[in-house]
Amino acid sequence: MNPFSPRIRSLLIIAACGGLIFITMGSLAVGNDFQIRTDKLVHGVGYALLGVLVTTGLSAILYIPAIALIIVVGIALEYVQGLVIQNRHFELNDIFANTVGLIVGCLIGLIICAVWTSIRRSLIAKGERRRLKYYQDGEVIFRMNDASDFIYVIRKGEVKLSDDNGNNFAIARPEEVIGEMGVIEGKPRSATATAVGETVLYRLDSKILELGVDGQEHPGLLVARVLAKRLRESNQKLIENSN
Repeated sequence: MNPFSPRIRSLLIIAACGGLIFITMGSLAVGNDFQIRTDKLVHGVGYALLGVLVTTGLSAILYIPAIALIIVVGIALEYVQGLVIQNRHFELNDIFANTVGLIVGCLIGLIICAVWTSIRRSLIAKGERRRLKYYQDGEVIFRMNDASDFIYVIRKGEVKLSDDNGNNFAIARPEEVIGEMGVIEGKPRSATATAVGETVLYRLDSKILELGVDGQEHPGLLVARVLAKRLRESNQKLIENSN
């Protein structure tokens, strides 16, 4: 899988197309012997760069068709050279050199993709570790009426939820989520959360949920707010009826 973003891949593909046009123009240009020898060197380097651009700009499934197309174009250029340029003729050695340059470039491109993938995974893993928060027994995670700025997923331990009077009304356990109601509704915390034993939480910033495409609020969040409001109203009615 190509590790680069669609925008970067598009730029790489455009660069590859430009490189192919440049090679074509250079192949059909007329010059002296020195210019012809220089052209062969440029071709080798150019095909190598094309190989890099192909493997970094395309999906893996397109590698073989793209490489085959470039080789066919190279063979065609060698043939056309012999027809339109004086003192130039079809040379298998040139085709072989260009193909070797292309393959070497592809290998370099694959190495670049592998290195970039490793870097991305390392950065993602580092970011994930930074979101893990550790609490000791009895440590307060957030208090009632605090701003609802994070959602928490319990990875280890338990979390006790209580009101201002210290009355406990729920215990959240591993893989359960706490703090989501306040974030979804955009309201202050409705309870105090306290760690029970050694507790590890995965903390998710509310801004990640609030920002959707092009910085606009995610449509799913609007639906979640309606459902959260109805759930809160239902809970409130149950509490009133029980009293």
